Amino acid sequence: MYFTNYRSAAQIEDPNVLAAFTGTPANPGPGTAYAPVALVSRTNTVNHLDPHIGFNYRVDQNLALRLSGGSSVTLPYASVISGLGSVDRPNGANNLAYTLSLANSSLRPETTVSYDFGFDYRLPDSSIFAVDAFDNTVHNIFAGVTVPTAPVANIVAPGGSFVNQTINGPIGRYYGLELALNKTVPVGFGYTFQGSFERAYLDQLPTSIYTGPINLINGKQLDGSVNGQGSIPYAKGYGEIRYGGIRNSLVSLGADYEGANNSTYGPAYVLYNSTVRFEVAPQVTFQMAVDNLGNLSTGTNLGRALFSQGNGTLRLGPGPNGTVVNAPIRAKSLQEVNPRTFRFSLQHRF
Repeated sequence: MYFTNYRSAAQIEDPNVLAAFTGTPANPGPGTAYAPVALVSRTNTVNHLDPHIGFNYRVDQNLALRLSGGSSVTLPYASVISGLGSVDRPNGANNLAYTLSLANSSLRPETTVSYDFGFDYRLPDSSIFAVDAFDNTVHNIFAGVTVPTAPVANIVAPGGSFVNQTINGPIGRYYGLELALNKTVPVGFGYTFQGSFERAYLDQLPTSIYTGPINLINGKQLDGSVNGQGSIPYAKGYGEIRYGGIRNSLVSLGADYEGANNSTYGPAYVLYNSTVRFEVAPQVTFQMAVDNLGNLSTGTNLGRALFSQGNGTLRLGPGPNGTVVNAPIRAKSLQEVNPRTFRFSLQHRF
């Protein structure tokens, strides 16, 4: 059982001063006044009680069941609720868009209610097969609302001008299935296979929020355009085979699969990795690990974000009689993955 008492004392720019200087160019010329920095204080208090409960049952020597449930709160970062606004100027990584991000001093903590049921089963070869089904409901979910705004004078932004602020959405739903098969032995062949399938989306958004084209849509898989949690693929997995030898030697080969709706804003991809470890002197081992073994670059040899080549951000806007209609799709920049990376280590055991 946990009790949380949340008290925030935020400072934001004075809305009256900002309104008075609306329309001032970003780079004023001689004789043009800059907006002064004027701050006002805002406070917010929230209390929350979070129970946790869990059960484990060993059926026999090979099978164990587990069940858990509970709730918890997630507090917002200080920069999200307090401080001056920040500007992300147009560049290749953000699709040449200008975005002004503003603090929200009235933001409340998220509350997550979670349930999990799973089991571990030992197979005849001593490997462990594990399955977990989970259901997480997030109340007051943090959601970043991005809306178009008027172009800023003296700023060239082919991707458009936007204002972003984090608000509390009604509900976020995350549910899915996790599978794992693992065999670890000191000497001989071993393996690890893991996979997950997940749905993650906002729910119960009212039509009243669609005063202009925004990126919040009921039922759409979270794709990095909603909050700071990034894109959540529908499916992802990791597999590795390895051989452990005498004197702490090891050879392994692994593959990481990221399904559609991933953080590159592009198609599904696989990254390979490998590790080699062997003894070079008594009690001394040398290890070389390689990530992104094939040096995959997501659609480009440039190794950087590509303007307007990633998946588009769906948006909805106001329609007639309180309805909601499709708004123009805002394209994303295709993001890169980390290049091939080598890591070397030398270890001495005493």
